[in-house]
Amino acid sequence: MRSRATCFLLVLALATVARAQMPLADPQEEPLRFLALDEVRAQIETARGLPGPALPDAARRAETVALVNGEQITLDEMLDEMLGRFAAPLVPGLLNQAVMQMETVKRGTRITEDEFVEGVQIFLAQKRSIEEHKTLREVLGESQLSWRTFERMITDQVKVHKEVRADLNLPARKEPLNPFLLQIWAGQKLQGQYSMNLDAAKLPPGVLGEVTTTRAASAVLADLAAAAYRLEPVSDAAPGAAAAPLVVVATDGGLHYRIPNVPIDAMQPDGTVAPTPAAAMVEALLTPDGAARDRTVEAYLRVRTGEGEPDFALPSVAATRRDDDQSPAVSVPLAQVLEAVGKQGLVFQPDGTLRTAAGAWPAYTLPAAWFVGPQPAGLVAIVQQLLGKPVTVEARVRVMRRFDLPDVPLAMVSRIDRDTVLLFSYGKLEAVHYEEALGSLARFRAARQAFRALKIQVDDKAVAALIDAENARYNHPLFNRKMILEAQGKSEFDENRRLWLGNGVDQIIGNDQDEAKLRAYYEANLLHFGRATVDASHILCAPKKDPKTGELDYAEARRRIDRIAGELFAHPQPAAIFGDLARRYSDDAMTAKSGGNLGPFQLRGPMAREFTAAAFALRRGEISAPVRTAYGWHLILCLKREEPDRAKYSFEDADTRALVEEEYQQERRDAWLEEHVHVPMKLEKLAALLPGGK
Repeated sequence: MRSRATCFLLVLALATVARAQMPLADPQEEPLRFLALDEVRAQIETARGLPGPALPDAARRAETVALVNGEQITLDEMLDEMLGRFAAPLVPGLLNQAVMQMETVKRGTRITEDEFVEGVQIFLAQKRSIEEHKTLREVLGESQLSWRTFERMITDQVKVHKEVRADLNLPARKEPLNPFLLQIWAGQKLQGQYSMNLDAAKLPPGVLGEVTTTRAASAVLADLAAAAYRLEPVSDAAPGAAAAPLVVVATDGGLHYRIPNVPIDAMQPDGTVAPTPAAAMVEALLTPDGAARDRTVEAYLRVRTGEGEPDFALPSVAATRRDDDQSPAVSVPLAQVLEAVGKQGLVFQPDGTLRTAAGAWPAYTLPAAWFVGPQPAGLVAIVQQLLGKPVTVEARVRVMRRFDLPDVPLAMVSRIDRDTVLLFSYGKLEAVHYEEALGSLARFRAARQAFRALKIQVDDKAVAALIDAENARYNHPLFNRKMILEAQGKSEFDENRRLWLGNGVDQIIGNDQDEAKLRAYYEANLLHFGRATVDASHILCAPKKDPKTGELDYAEARRRIDRIAGELFAHPQPAAIFGDLARRYSDDAMTAKSGGNLGPFQLRGPMAREFTAAAFALRRGEISAPVRTAYGWHLILCLKREEPDRAKYSFEDADTRALVEEEYQQERRDAWLEEHVHVPMKLEKLAALLPGGK
């Protein structure tokens, strides 16, 4: 790996290039075209109830999809491989979405039916379904989304947009908010309010990520009384952790409440009060029992003044406080005022405010609230009885006028588990993704078999220590190892597997430190080790899907790039018009506006190898012939070249020498694996097990 300083400087440019290669459509590039609301409502009715794909059950997941040298690969193992390769990078983003959803739950955000319909209207416009004349039902069918998942997605999105617009004083426009703005907003909410966990060792089995926050018991129980939740009789403890019994209640949206199953006061049929497990209260609150069921949840304050004195149950209302004659009145909880009465010796002044006997600030004003009990009385009259006495205040909550408990903080949890991510991605991946995952898993299995045959035991602890060292080496909060690898077109999953395989292969081939070989390797790859760069522009013709076969049509993209090349090279100075043609024809929306400019990039990085090979073969001002990559067909214009800096990145430079040694050893490992690891793979039932029998 490169030194931390080098990667830190490179990652910005690399990340930009990575984005530039992928032709992404920006929904804000041109005005969105909206269907009429009545048409959207009609389409909602035709799509409502669409089931979407179902994940394979346990028996189906246990079936064999392939044999590698006779060793089975089950569908479940292949799904795990796909999670590691394709879905794991989604988890942080899904957790950020969960934060936004949880914030709207905490705020009690509600949306109207019309707001939901407008959210669907925006969704259809973003999908450009109007231009393609596709209905909502067709869009959901193609994207493998069930109606319930889609409805929850739109509902959460509309709620979040509503809150963000209110928080940031943004105008109420129909166009969707910029996703980057939403991520910033979610990041602000993370500060001190939410805890995000991606550590598998501290999470229950199958959970890939978790966000937690706390809410007052009164708010949580009011939520349970008003919404559709269910009890989940599952263990909530991390592996090996000892935890008190919990009552876990959840929605279909993945939101959980953790309620300690502790004894609480409950009124019995004979009118007495006795301790009852909290689970009984939750079950009573969630169990339907006729429309007339009393589901009231009331927050109140239990006020005590001393032994033998009667308790007071006061409403949990707000008072106001002013700090001087000029300051505005601010709202404060009644509990804060009552505690000040006992600690600061507050008394009523002639103007009705509560202050010290000397009239010092601050001044508190009580609301005109009434306490309804055996002897109804105003709040002011009750507080007068508390003056001069030691006061203790406890926030409590009554549920269904039967259960009574402290209004303590309860944990609100949103989890991203294995099946949540599978359902998110299942059916959206193309056949090539399944083939890539299966091929990678098969090669890994074959390498493991080769190790066993040679009695090689991989040192898992040494590999884990190496991974930890790499993570610690790049520990900047923004530019960590994961970010740097992604900017280089790699993934943590692949890199960690590479380190595991490397440990086994190194035990076989050793570590060749021959000085002459290392120096020759440096010279042969000087463009790479010397940090040579090319600053280039490109024109991309991306392949479109053939409507009949569903396959990407590279031949049609080649015909388009040839027509552009004909127009380009017919000009006496093709480099002079390259930018204009890129703006007119390039399918790379992120670079077309700047004339196709990609900025500088190195030989090895996130760019497709075919692309960099062609770019580095050009001299300044030269234009390549059409070049094919996975993204389509390109024309490349070399704007500038920076030759390798042999002086700065010499073979004797410590960082460069370390990189040469590492990459030379990796090349030796790859050569051994290529020669000795054979992957005779036999497919079994794979197509029948994939969604739609792909």
